[in-house]
Amino acid sequence: MPIVMALRNPDLKEHHWVEIRELIGADLDINEEGFTLQSLIDMNVVQFKDDIVAKGVEATGQAKLRNQLNELTEQWKGV
Repeated sequence: MPIVMALRNPDLKEHHWVEIRELIGADLDINEEGFTLQSLIDMNVVQFKDDIVAKGVEATGQAKLRNQLNELTEQWKGV
């Protein structure tokens, strides 16, 4: 299920979560005890699948850019 994979993306930062919560109009906390796939179904997040997946892709892209910037910064320290 693409939504589950997107929501489990370790690159999602707090600002991504704020945007996702605003999008679905619910307080979503996947780390909350008792949170299940049924919780997502009950929130009817399927209707936001494309937007949630896009947030995951965006978060991954931003993480890659941060890593590249850090690597470049480290390389320039030696110059």
